[in-house]
Amino acid sequence: MFGYDFLIYYEAAQALLAGMSPYQVPGFFSPITLAILFMPLALFRAEVAMGIWVVVNLGCLVILTRRKALLAILFVPLAFLVYVGQVDLLVLTLGMLGGWPGLVLSTVKPQLAVWLWAYWLWVSPQKIKFALPVTVLIHVFLQLVHPWVGAWMSATPGVFTYASRSASIFGLSAVLGPVAYPIALGWFAQALSWVNRDAFFRFMAVFNPISSIYSHVILVREVTVYWVALSWLLIPVSLYLHTAAPFILIPIGMAIKDLYTKQQSNS
Repeated sequence: MFGYDFLIYYEAAQALLAGMSPYQVPGFFSPITLAILFMPLALFRAEVAMGIWVVVNLGCLVILTRRKALLAILFVPLAFLVYVGQVDLLVLTLGMLGGWPGLVLSTVKPQLAVWLWAYWLWVSPQKIKFALPVTVLIHVFLQLVHPWVGAWMSATPGVFTYASRSASIFGLSAVLGPVAYPIALGWFAQALSWVNRDAFFRFMAVFNPISSIYSHVILVREVTVYWVALSWLLIPVSLYLHTAAPFILIPIGMAIKDLYTKQQSNS
């Protein structure tokens, strides 16, 4: 359904505005900060708020990809994200381009923020030094004013529930069984030699246990017409297998292409 995830966040924000717990809203498994982030949108009618949210996502896309935005919108993970109204693209934009305040805001989606924080800990630890105490203070303050951590933990499904259907090596292992493990080990060994941002995000796409098809928007800066075509070809495979696991072929394919290009340039 169009805007399915957005409506969950929207209703959670409305519940908060009404003085109720956002965790009364079925499907709301996020930190309370995400409901707070959506409170301005909850002041509008749902249709208007959804339109604004689509514009926000498209704006983030242009910021991240510049001239490639028209091609990137055809990338299935990106198109699916806009369709359901997810927050990953905004979180990615904030986490990568928003400085330490952006890192603080990125924690509205912890399963993505933890990777973004790990990236900046590797690249620029100074940002973490500013972001960490501010993040802790905000969450402690919110817990004191409106206790939420217990309700959040109770509402959130287990990691393994997501992992078995994820668009990562964990979802692939649910399909292939033990065959996926040597693939994972080989990938991890190869990843130890990678030092650039694109390689880090490919690694994240492969090993993130809590991922969906739209989670691969982290790869949007690398999108070419080939990856757009592959993403569409993977839809019937994913539907047939009832899992997002086939989409792991996108980051793996990007890595193989990168290695081939480097070998060609060195020969």
